[in-house]
Parts: sequence; structure tokens; C-alpha cells
Amino acid sequence: MTATSGSAVSKTSIKVTWSKPACDGSSFVKSYNITSTSASIPAKTVAVVDPLSTAAYSWTFTGLKTKTKYTVTIRAVNAAGASQGVDVSATTK
Repeated sequence: MTATSGSAVSKTSIKVTWSKPACDGSSFVKSYNITSTSASIPAKTVAVVDPLSTAAYSWTFTGLKTKTKYTVTIRAVNAAGASQGVDVSATTK
């Protein structure tokens, strides 16, 4: 995946965005898994985004702490498995 970014939406929320992979390995992307890699969010898959949805290339986290940096890893998943993750960071206001 490419063109990832993270930005603060408010004091308690951030939004991460990404673009679809340049090559899907001849298999359609079934989902995008977003996994926390920040100590402030337990390390787990926090979202599974349907690539056909209108929100396919972004996710907003809410209920976060103010002035805190958050990092998540985004992976595209298809029949062959999950892609290498792309890290995205953002800091709440």
C-alpha cells in the first residue's frame, strides 16, 4: 500500500488513510486489517475494513487521550494472506 497518512481530527480522535496496493498478487483484496502498535491501544486488530465500502481507505479512532501519539499498522488481506504492514502515526490535538 502507498500514500498513507495520519492526522488529528480532534483532541480525542485521529484519522488514518491509505491507498490500495499497486499489485494485489492477482487476487482481489478482501479486507484491510488495522492493528494497533501503540502502547495506548492494546495490540490487536481494531478494525477490519471492507474494500468495497465507502470508507475503504480510511479509519477514524475515537475516545483517545489528548496530545498522545498513536501508531497503527495497516495490511491488505486477500486469498494469499496479509500483505506486509504499513505503519501510520498521528498525534491527537
